[in-house]
This record gives sequence, structure tokens and C-alpha cells, in this order.
Amino acid sequence: MPVKQYQIKELKDLKPFIETRYRPKLEEVINLYSERKIVNYSTAFKLARGLAGNTGAPKAAIKVIDKYYDVPTVRGRLKRETEENKLKTYFVKGVVHTTSKYAKTTNKGRKEYDKEYHDEFQEAKEIRARSDTKAREIFEALARDDFGVDGYSKKTHVDRVVITSTTLSTTYTAKSEADVQMKAVKFPKYHFIPSDDKLLKNDGFCVPDQFVGKYGPKIPRLTVPYFISLCEEFYGVTKMTLGESVDIDINYDSSDDVIPKKKNWDISQGVSPKCLTYICTTLNISCYSFDITQKCFMKFVAPCRNYDALVYYCVNNHMYWISDQKAALCLTRRAREVEHKIKSVALPEEFEK
Repeated sequence: MPVKQYQIKELKDLKPFIETRYRPKLEEVINLYSERKIVNYSTAFKLARGLAGNTGAPKAAIKVIDKYYDVPTVRGRLKRETEENKLKTYFVKGVVHTTSKYAKTTNKGRKEYDKEYHDEFQEAKEIRARSDTKAREIFEALARDDFGVDGYSKKTHVDRVVITSTTLSTTYTAKSEADVQMKAVKFPKYHFIPSDDKLLKNDGFCVPDQFVGKYGPKIPRLTVPYFISLCEEFYGVTKMTLGESVDIDINYDSSDDVIPKKKNWDISQGVSPKCLTYICTTLNISCYSFDITQKCFMKFVAPCRNYDALVYYCVNNHMYWISDQKAALCLTRRAREVEHKIKSVALPEEFEK
């Protein structure tokens, strides 16, 4: 409730009854009540009357008054309570350990095999919760619901969920996924990404290996050297002259449509989705780029459909190619022309790039 002016007047009316040396304390009581550090008017009035009392009453009141300086204001308390109760976004990562058993149906009935299969799955989720503890509880519950199977031919039990990290989203700044350099040497497998790794041959070459492996047989001129030359064209690579300084910065403003000029880019630095889209545009190949949340952050639809569309996830600095036609079609149908930025913390950092 707001402070009423007549209450302030009643407190000030006690001033003539208070010794001169204690009168500044009355002003303190009025200020503390105005700031609502003293919440109740009855408490403020009692302290003011104590200052007007005899013998030890003023000193006892002063001791109580001084303690109120450590009490937060009502606005501060409300702000703190609001912050505590407000839903926050957490990025939670963990490992799900499961045990599976299979069964088959015959004329004699259903037979369950004794052999058990133990698996581990990397899992990452964006959780809305009021606290770190609650976010962990929600993550574990969702993981158990996602991986637990009680089917007729297969039963999967979630043994345990090991949470490796819980991070508040405000700790990190947003970065356009279009600028991430895809070059991962080691990468985790996610159960929700139906990727195909059969074309991967060289460490750090996840993009050229898969792109050339998929479209090379259909486009005779598309070789790894030609693919790299298209990347150099995108990055503005120029021949160095004697004595010329080397610029190794490969960062640029993703909102700028101008092709960045990088004099010494090479394939070991990786290929960004923006560069890959440029190559697809040059070769007239439709492409769809998705992030870990299954949102399409970049796409190009070719005017001529001579080749199958390139559908992939850009996660953890790696290109997860989707070869399954049904899975690819399901993703591309949901694709929309939107700019989507994600928090880089959603991607595990512990894997070697």
C-alpha cells in the first residue's frame, strides 16, 4: 500500500515531544517508512513514540531503527521476488543411459529375449524454468519420457540421466548460425538428427566430403579443388604479393550482404552455411540449413530442380547431412523465410573441432 500523507504528518507531530538530540532519528524513521523498509505504519509510529519516551526507550528505539537500514525496500523486495518467480531460459546438456530388451511374436505367443543392450545418448534441450534446479528436473523428466519405450517388440528403460551442464541463456550473446565455420573433427551423435556419415572421409572436411560426395557424380566438374575454388571466390581470396601483410580475421557482420574480403582463407578454417549457400546458388542446387532446434535459419530454392535438395543441420561446428528423403521432406515442409539466431551455448563445447 502507498504511504499516506496524514501518516507522515502524524509522525512529524511527535517532533516537539522528542529531545533535540534524537530528532534526526525521527527523520530517519519517516524516510525508512517512505521507502517502505519499515512496512507497517504501526511499527513506524511505535518507534517514533519510543524516541519520545523516557529513560532508555529512545536508545532502544535507535537500535531497532539502525537495523532497518539493512532491510531492502519494498520495491527491491518485489523486484527480487519477481526475478525469482520469473521463467528463465536455460540450456541443459546431459547424457541419457538406457537399457533395451527385444521380443518377438510367434504362434506360441510372445517371447522376450534375455540379452540387454546398453546405450548412451547425448541430449541438449532449451528449458524454461524458474530456477537451475527446476530446469534440471524438467530436463530429466523429458529425457525419460523421450527415451523410455514400452512397446510390443522393444522395451527401453532409462537407467539414469547425467546432466553435464545447466547454463542461463543471458550468460551468452546471440550469434548468427549462418557464420559458423563447419569443420568439426569429432562430433557427437544426436538421436533427433537422422544424419548420414557415410561420405565423411577426412578430418575437418565434413562439408567438402559430403557435398562433393553427393553431387560430384552428377556434376563432372565438381571436385574438391573446384569446391575449394568456389569457397575462395566467396571469401574473396586473392594472391599475396611480396611484403603484403596477412589479414587472418575471418569474422564479419552477418547482416552485410557484401562478400567479405579474406586474403588468406583456407579450407582448414571451415565452411560457413553462408558460403555453402553461395555455392549452391552458383550450381543451382536447393539447400536448407537447420540449427539444433530444427529451425531453418537459411535456405535457397533453385529455379530449376535438376538435383536433389541439400538438407543439413549445422550443429557443434559440424555439417550433419540428412540423406533420408522422408526426414528431409519433413524438415523442408516446415521451413520458412525467417532470420533465426541461436545461443551458441546450446552446442556442446567439449568436443574437439
